[in-house]
Amino acid sequence: SMSEKDMIHFVRNYAVSDLFHSPDRVKHWSSIERHMILANRMTHNNKEAALNKYGGDQGFRAEDVGVFTPRHNVFGGQTGTEAASSPDIFVRNYNRSTSEFWRYAAAEGIQNNVSWTRNWKSMIPANASGQYPVKHVAEYLWEYFMADGLKNFGPLERAQVYSLLEGEVSLQFRLDENDQYRVITSQEAQSDPTIVNLVQSLGNQNMALSSSNSESRKDANYRVGTAINFIVATPFIFVQEGQ
Repeated sequence: SMSEKDMIHFVRNYAVSDLFHSPDRVKHWSSIERHMILANRMTHNNKEAALNKYGGDQGFRAEDVGVFTPRHNVFGGQTGTEAASSPDIFVRNYNRSTSEFWRYAAAEGIQNNVSWTRNWKSMIPANASGQYPVKHVAEYLWEYFMADGLKNFGPLERAQVYSLLEGEVSLQFRLDENDQYRVITSQEAQSDPTIVNLVQSLGNQNMALSSSNSESRKDANYRVGTAINFIVATPFIFVQEGQ
């Protein structure tokens, strides 16, 4: 019924059509799939691809799986449901984002005698005013990695991502640097006036992703990396919902 036969247009419509794809779909990622997705999301140009900064199999091998090591008739040795329901896999993924935080946070470096610089401005679109407010960047990053329509970007997740983007410190540190292990609930993040006002203020701050000052740009890109470490350490990274 298309007035003009356009294959690309057809494929795009097919990809979002509820005739073939249910919004109730749930897909659990295996360790291999999750690491491939993250490597794809983090690699932005041919130089990074050539340096293999975010690829390789070290990540999923650390989770005791291998592409060509089938077990119980499963290619890769693990189903997505097994990965998503394993406390051990969750801990290994979490540790990768914390003890090896530099992997996604580093804003520049030298690898194989080749210098590289992280530039999230090339991926994150500015807002209508040409700026990069924390709220805008946070929502882009969550959707970029989770693709859930911000469904799971709850008040607690939002508060922590805002805090990291604005100053690379946790929400707990901002509230009381002497009590950094305080447990903050989603209910507190949503109803505690101190937290609510703080988060709103953080969300309005602009990031220096397009600054003419190289040090300011580097700092902004580093803070984006710290927020990514938090995002990919959450349980939501193990599953994709919807179409």
